[in-house]
Amino acid sequence: MSPQRMDLLDLLAAEHAARTVDELARLSDLHPNTVRNHLDGLVLDGVVERSSERSGQRGRPSWRYRVIPERMAGAPEYVGLAMALAEKLAHISPDPASVARAAGESWAARIPGDSNSQADVLTLLQDLGFEPTREEADIRLTQCPLLSAARENPEVVCGVHDGLIRARLGDDEQGWLEPFAGPGYCMWHGSSRDSDRVGRGAPRSTSVTEQQSV
Repeated sequence: MSPQRMDLLDLLAAEHAARTVDELARLSDLHPNTVRNHLDGLVLDGVVERSSERSGQRGRPSWRYRVIPERMAGAPEYVGLAMALAEKLAHISPDPASVARAAGESWAARIPGDSNSQADVLTLLQDLGFEPTREEADIRLTQCPLLSAARENPEVVCGVHDGLIRARLGDDEQGWLEPFAGPGYCMWHGSSRDSDRVGRGAPRSTSVTEQQSV
């Protein structure tokens, strides 16, 4: 992402309302065509969304742009990198889900902290931008810093998150992550053996066709 595009993204993120191309052109001192080009790229990157607004007059509706809040939890360039890697892995690996889970386990091993408790996992997921909530033995993930990548390649992106949580809980954890379990969240399913640990659940695979859009 070019510095000019990053500056435009920062400008839009600081605004409290969706803006038109002309409004952003005035605020950024850029030509409207330049702004439009950058906005198209940011929409493709999945960090900005576009919506139409009718003025009540004749003619085409104007487009308004706003930053997708959950996507600003991480740097957009890393989101793009994750999307590219996930797409490549999905195409070259005969079992991308297993490779993704192994990658998540390796990631967990590199993060400080090894209490193997649900409290530890909740803190970690909060730090990573998932906004988790505890529901007895389960963990609800209400945000995802890689949401667009997960929508494109859930088997890979969600597989990495599954491996991360599984490895962090440790002790032969057999819980499972259900991508897009409901509107606006994913769910880690576990079965508790005591008040702070997650025990063995029933692993289940989730096909893309079963997943709901967030």
